[in-house]
This record gives sequence, C-alpha cells and structure tokens, in this order.
Amino acid sequence: GQADVVMCNATISACERGAQWTFALVLLDQVRRVFLQATVVTWNAAISACEKGQQWAKALDLLREVPRRRLRPNVVSYNAAAAACERARRWSEAMDLLRGLSA
Repeated sequence: GQADVVMCNATISACERGAQWTFALVLLDQVRRVFLQATVVTWNAAISACEKGQQWAKALDLLREVPRRRLRPNVVSYNAAAAACERARRWSEAMDLLRGLSA
C-alpha cells in the first residue's frame, strides 16, 4: 500500500545520498514488479540517484518514462535531470529540457 511506497521512496532517496544509483534503479524496478503505484516522488528520487551517479542518459530515460506511467513530471523531476546533464557537461541536453518546460 501507500506505506510501502513511502518506504521505497525513502530507500531510493538513501541510495541517492549514498551514490548507489544502480541499487536505486533495482528498487524502482521492484516497486513496479510488485504492482506498487510509484509516485512522482519515487521517480524523482531515482532520477536524482542517477544524477549523483553521473548517469545523465539514464536520468533522461527515467524522466521520459514518468509520463508513460501516467504521472506528471514536476520541477523537481526536471531539475534532477538537468543537474545530471550539467554534471556531465551535456549542455545541449540541459537546454532541451529547459525548452521542454517552456513549451
């Protein structure tokens, strides 16, 4: 239920702080496999974990996946993905995100 999703969100956030992006993605996959309804907070934590792990392409993949899950990316989603691009010096991709926000 909801408590399980909250616990997963906290665990994925802990992975982010510990730069354990691969484990964060495993947890995100587990949430989906056990049919828990991941929230935008869940996805944001996973995107942030990718940013900390310098996985800009994976962060962008996750951001693109959010609407496919019938969720709406928010400013935190875009900020985390943009930070991943910035960390990797992927300025063009960061600008594409900014253009997407203003469209």
